[in-house]
Amino acid sequence: MQSEREKELLEALHQAGLPQNNFSLTLKFNDVVLEERVFSANKFSLETVSNTRTHFLMNDLIRLITEEYANIQKIADEKIKTDKEMDKNNKLAQSVIGVGPIITWYMIAYTNNFSSVKNSRQFANYIGIAPHPYESGTSIKRNAKTNKMANQQVKAIVSNGIQSAIQYDPQIQAYYVRKISEGKPEGVVYNNVKNKLISRVISTITRGTPYVKLNSYV
Repeated sequence: MQSEREKELLEALHQAGLPQNNFSLTLKFNDVVLEERVFSANKFSLETVSNTRTHFLMNDLIRLITEEYANIQKIADEKIKTDKEMDKNNKLAQSVIGVGPIITWYMIAYTNNFSSVKNSRQFANYIGIAPHPYESGTSIKRNAKTNKMANQQVKAIVSNGIQSAIQYDPQIQAYYVRKISEGKPEGVVYNNVKNKLISRVISTITRGTPYVKLNSYV
Protein backbone atom coordinates (compact mmCIF):
# COMPACT_ATOMS: atom_id res chain seq x y z
CA MET A 1 0.00 0.00 0.00
CA GLN A 2 1.29 3.45 -0.91
CA SER A 3 1.92 5.99 1.81
CA GLU A 4 0.48 9.49 1.59
CA ARG A 5 3.97 10.80 0.72
CA GLU A 6 4.29 8.30 -2.13
CA LYS A 7 0.89 9.31 -3.49
CA GLU A 8 1.90 12.96 -3.26
CA LEU A 9 5.11 12.32 -5.16
CA LEU A 10 3.33 10.29 -7.85
CA GLU A 11 0.73 13.01 -8.31
CA ALA A 12 3.42 15.67 -8.66
CA LEU A 13 5.21 13.56 -11.26
CA HIS A 14 1.97 12.95 -13.15
CA GLN A 15 0.96 16.60 -13.21
CA ALA A 16 4.42 17.67 -14.32
CA GLY A 17 4.25 15.13 -17.15
CA LEU A 18 7.35 13.28 -15.96
CA PRO A 19 8.08 9.51 -15.96
CA GLN A 20 6.89 7.86 -12.77
CA ASN A 21 10.00 5.75 -12.28
CA ASN A 22 11.12 4.79 -8.81
CA PHE A 23 13.81 2.88 -7.02
CA SER A 24 13.86 1.15 -3.66
CA LEU A 25 16.71 1.63 -1.24
CA THR A 26 17.05 -1.64 0.65
CA LEU A 27 19.93 -2.08 3.06
CA LYS A 28 20.69 -4.94 5.42
CA PHE A 29 22.57 -3.91 8.53
CA ASN A 30 23.34 -7.22 10.25
CA ASP A 31 19.82 -8.54 10.94
CA VAL A 32 18.07 -5.22 10.27
CA VAL A 33 16.55 -4.61 6.85
CA LEU A 34 15.95 -0.98 5.97
CA GLU A 35 13.73 -0.27 3.00
CA GLU A 36 12.53 3.12 1.87
CA ARG A 37 11.04 4.02 -1.49
CA VAL A 38 12.11 7.17 -3.25
CA PHE A 39 10.49 8.43 -6.42
CA SER A 40 12.80 9.89 -9.01
CA ALA A 41 11.96 12.46 -11.63
CA ASN A 42 14.81 11.16 -13.82
CA LYS A 43 16.85 13.90 -15.47
CA PHE A 44 15.19 17.23 -15.96
CA SER A 45 16.25 20.85 -15.97
CA LEU A 46 14.21 23.67 -14.52
CA GLU A 47 15.90 26.05 -16.96
CA THR A 48 14.19 24.32 -19.90
CA VAL A 49 10.69 24.60 -18.44
CA SER A 50 8.69 27.56 -19.73
CA ASN A 51 5.28 26.62 -18.35
CA THR A 52 4.84 28.39 -15.00
CA ARG A 53 2.60 25.67 -13.51
CA THR A 54 5.00 22.89 -14.54
CA HIS A 55 7.91 24.88 -13.12
CA PHE A 56 6.07 25.18 -9.82
CA LEU A 57 5.26 21.46 -9.74
CA MET A 58 8.85 20.50 -10.46
CA ASN A 59 10.08 22.77 -7.68
CA ASP A 60 7.60 21.09 -5.37
CA LEU A 61 8.76 17.69 -6.55
CA ILE A 62 12.38 18.55 -5.81
CA ARG A 63 11.35 19.62 -2.32
CA LEU A 64 9.46 16.37 -1.70
CA ILE A 65 12.32 14.17 -2.92
CA THR A 66 14.82 16.16 -0.85
CA GLU A 67 12.65 15.68 2.25
CA GLU A 68 12.29 11.96 1.51
CA TYR A 69 16.06 11.56 1.15
CA ALA A 70 16.60 13.40 4.43
CA ASN A 71 14.13 11.01 6.07
CA ILE A 72 15.99 7.98 4.69
CA GLN A 73 19.32 9.37 5.89
CA LYS A 74 17.91 9.94 9.37
CA ILE A 75 16.55 6.39 9.61
CA ALA A 76 19.80 4.87 8.31
CA ASP A 77 21.93 6.94 10.67
CA GLU A 78 19.78 5.89 13.63
CA LYS A 79 20.13 2.21 12.69
CA ILE A 80 23.89 2.50 12.22
CA LYS A 81 24.42 4.27 15.54
CA THR A 82 22.92 1.30 17.39
CA ASP A 83 26.06 -0.66 16.48
CA LYS A 84 29.35 0.78 17.73
CA GLU A 85 31.58 -0.88 15.11
CA MET A 86 29.20 -0.04 12.29
CA ASP A 87 29.03 3.58 13.39
CA LYS A 88 32.83 3.75 13.50
CA ASN A 89 33.21 2.27 10.01
CA ASN A 90 30.47 4.53 8.67
CA LYS A 91 32.45 7.61 9.76
CA LEU A 92 35.77 6.22 8.53
CA ALA A 93 34.43 5.40 5.06
CA GLN A 94 32.86 8.84 4.65
CA SER A 95 36.18 10.51 5.46
CA VAL A 96 37.25 9.52 1.93
CA ILE A 97 36.56 12.36 -0.51
CA GLY A 98 33.85 11.32 -2.97
CA VAL A 99 32.36 8.70 -0.64
CA GLY A 100 29.07 9.87 0.84
CA PRO A 101 26.35 8.25 2.96
CA ILE A 102 24.71 6.13 0.24
CA ILE A 103 27.97 4.61 -1.03
CA THR A 104 28.93 3.85 2.57
CA TRP A 105 25.55 2.30 3.41
CA TYR A 106 25.75 -0.04 0.43
CA MET A 107 29.31 -1.05 1.20
CA ILE A 108 28.37 -1.78 4.82
CA ALA A 109 25.29 -3.71 3.73
CA TYR A 110 27.00 -5.88 1.12
CA THR A 111 30.16 -6.61 3.13
CA ASN A 112 28.52 -7.26 6.50
CA ASN A 113 30.17 -4.15 7.89
CA PHE A 114 33.39 -4.87 5.95
CA SER A 115 33.88 -8.21 7.70
CA SER A 116 33.41 -10.32 4.54
CA VAL A 117 36.11 -8.64 2.41
CA LYS A 118 39.82 -9.15 2.93
CA ASN A 119 41.06 -6.41 0.59
CA SER A 120 39.94 -3.80 -1.94
CA ARG A 121 40.64 -6.10 -4.89
CA GLN A 122 38.09 -8.60 -3.59
CA PHE A 123 35.37 -5.95 -3.33
CA ALA A 124 36.34 -4.49 -6.71
CA ASN A 125 35.87 -7.95 -8.21
CA TYR A 126 32.49 -8.26 -6.50
CA ILE A 127 31.12 -5.08 -8.08
CA GLY A 128 32.86 -5.62 -11.44
CA ILE A 129 35.43 -2.82 -11.57
CA ALA A 130 38.64 -4.85 -11.20
CA PRO A 131 40.35 -5.17 -14.62
CA HIS A 132 41.34 -8.67 -15.73
CA PRO A 133 43.92 -9.10 -18.51
CA TYR A 134 43.06 -11.43 -21.40
CA GLU A 135 45.81 -13.64 -22.76
CA SER A 136 45.76 -16.74 -24.94
CA GLY A 137 49.08 -18.49 -25.32
CA THR A 138 51.99 -16.17 -26.02
CA SER A 139 50.72 -14.22 -29.02
CA ILE A 140 47.12 -13.15 -28.28
CA LYS A 141 46.80 -10.34 -25.77
CA ARG A 142 43.86 -7.98 -25.40
CA ASN A 143 42.99 -5.01 -23.22
CA ALA A 144 41.99 -5.84 -19.66
CA LYS A 145 38.25 -6.29 -19.14
CA THR A 146 36.03 -6.06 -16.07
CA ASN A 147 33.63 -8.75 -14.91
CA LYS A 148 30.11 -8.14 -16.27
CA MET A 149 28.61 -10.82 -14.00
CA ALA A 150 28.92 -8.64 -10.92
CA ASN A 151 26.75 -6.60 -8.57
CA GLN A 152 25.81 -3.84 -11.00
CA GLN A 153 23.66 -2.03 -8.44
CA VAL A 154 26.54 -1.41 -6.03
CA LYS A 155 28.82 -0.61 -8.98
CA ALA A 156 26.40 2.13 -10.06
CA ILE A 157 26.22 3.51 -6.52
CA VAL A 158 30.02 3.68 -6.25
CA SER A 159 30.14 5.41 -9.66
CA ASN A 160 28.22 8.32 -8.15
CA GLY A 161 31.33 9.35 -6.22
CA ILE A 162 33.57 9.84 -9.27
CA GLN A 163 32.78 13.46 -10.12
CA SER A 164 32.95 14.57 -6.49
CA ALA A 165 36.36 12.93 -6.08
CA ILE A 166 37.70 14.50 -9.29
CA GLN A 167 36.42 17.92 -8.27
CA TYR A 168 37.44 18.03 -4.61
CA ASP A 169 40.41 15.67 -4.22
CA PRO A 170 43.70 17.17 -5.51
CA GLN A 171 45.28 13.74 -6.00
CA ILE A 172 42.37 12.32 -7.97
CA GLN A 173 42.01 15.52 -9.97
CA ALA A 174 45.71 15.48 -10.92
CA TYR A 175 45.47 11.80 -11.85
CA TYR A 176 42.39 12.39 -14.02
CA VAL A 177 43.93 15.35 -15.88
CA ARG A 178 47.21 13.51 -16.44
CA LYS A 179 45.63 10.32 -17.79
CA ILE A 180 43.21 12.17 -20.08
CA SER A 181 46.10 14.24 -21.47
CA GLU A 182 47.97 10.98 -22.13
CA GLY A 183 45.07 9.82 -24.29
CA LYS A 184 43.53 7.27 -21.93
CA PRO A 185 39.81 6.60 -22.64
CA GLU A 186 37.68 8.47 -20.11
CA GLY A 187 35.78 5.30 -19.20
CA VAL A 188 39.03 3.58 -18.25
CA VAL A 189 40.11 6.57 -16.14
CA TYR A 190 36.71 6.66 -14.41
CA ASN A 191 36.99 2.95 -13.62
CA ASN A 192 40.45 3.51 -12.15
CA VAL A 193 39.07 6.31 -9.98
CA LYS A 194 36.41 3.92 -8.66
CA ASN A 195 39.13 1.45 -7.78
CA LYS A 196 41.04 4.18 -5.96
CA LEU A 197 37.97 5.13 -3.95
CA ILE A 198 37.35 1.52 -2.94
CA SER A 199 41.02 1.07 -2.04
CA ARG A 200 40.97 4.16 0.16
CA VAL A 201 37.81 3.11 1.96
CA ILE A 202 39.13 -0.39 2.70
CA SER A 203 42.46 1.09 3.84
CA THR A 204 40.79 3.49 6.29
CA ILE A 205 38.71 0.63 7.72
CA THR A 206 41.79 -1.60 8.05
CA ARG A 207 43.87 1.13 9.71
CA GLY A 208 41.03 2.39 11.84
CA THR A 209 41.93 6.01 11.12
CA PRO A 210 40.22 8.60 8.87
CA TYR A 211 41.50 9.36 5.38
CA VAL A 212 43.90 12.32 5.19
CA LYS A 213 43.72 14.49 2.08
CA LEU A 214 47.09 15.06 0.45
CA ASN A 215 48.02 17.52 -2.28
CA SER A 216 50.60 15.33 -3.98
CA TYR A 217 50.12 13.39 -7.22
CA VAL A 218 48.98 9.78 -7.30
